[in-house]
Formats: sequence, structure tokens, C-alpha cells
Amino acid sequence: MRRALAPLLGLLALLTLGACHTAKPAIQNFANVTYEVADTPDAVVDRLRTDASAAGYDVWMDGPRTVRIDFGVQNMRVPVPTEYGLWGTRVSFRDTQVRSSAVYSVGTSAAGSLVTLANNPVYWHPDIGVWLPGPYDVSPGAEMLNRLIAN
Repeated sequence: MRRALAPLLGLLALLTLGACHTAKPAIQNFANVTYEVADTPDAVVDRLRTDASAAGYDVWMDGPRTVRIDFGVQNMRVPVPTEYGLWGTRVSFRDTQVRSSAVYSVGTSAAGSLVTLANNPVYWHPDIGVWLPGPYDVSPGAEMLNRLIAN
């Protein structure tokens, strides 16, 4: 009986180890900020779509007042955790690919519009070969929102 279970247990151990190397981290939308813009919600949505399209970004409408923008992939130098520690302890700066997207939800407010941004940068870890949540300061979505507020 023990000899019959040994190959099965070995197979289960290999499948478990294989699953550990194929698991992908959950995508997070973490840079949630909300600003008031002195313009109507429809005008804000139109400006977001126009600015993003003019810059060559992909734009989708998730609803009448929700705009999703994909900023694409950029090559950047980002802090990557090394095998010797976690984020705050030991990192090395590496050149890798960073992909960013943002979701803008536009509502009404007393000043005109209330714009909420959920930004989602991720980077490709060059050593382990997975996409991981990116640094908080990689945010083309916030830059676009700042231009919207300034106008």
C-alpha cells in the first residue's frame, strides 16, 4: 500500500511546487484620489477622452461618466526587491517595463465635477518573470488629472 501511494504523493508535491511558480499577484488599484474640477461632468469626460486620444493612448468608456485609459508600456528604472529582503530593506534599481492604466469616474459637485482617479501601475520583475504592483509615483493618470485641473 505504501509503495502505491509514493508515486501519487510525489506527483502531488510536484504539482504544488509548480503552482507556486505560476501564481500571479492580484492587480491592485491603489492610487485613488478625488478632485473637484470647475466644469460640467460631460465636458470633463470629453476633455479626458480628447487628451488621451491625442496622446495616442487607448480609451474605453465603461459607462456614461467613467473613462478607462491604458497608457501602455514604458521602459523605466524602478526599485525592484532583491532576493535578500523586502521593499523597504534591500532593493536594486533595474530597467524594466512598466504598464499603467487609470479609471476616471466623473460625478457632479457644487463646484462643477468631482473626478475620482484609480491608477494601476504594474512592472515586470526581470528575475522572476511576473507582473507586480508598480511604484506609487509611476502615475501618468495623475499627470493627466493635474492638467485637467489646471485648465
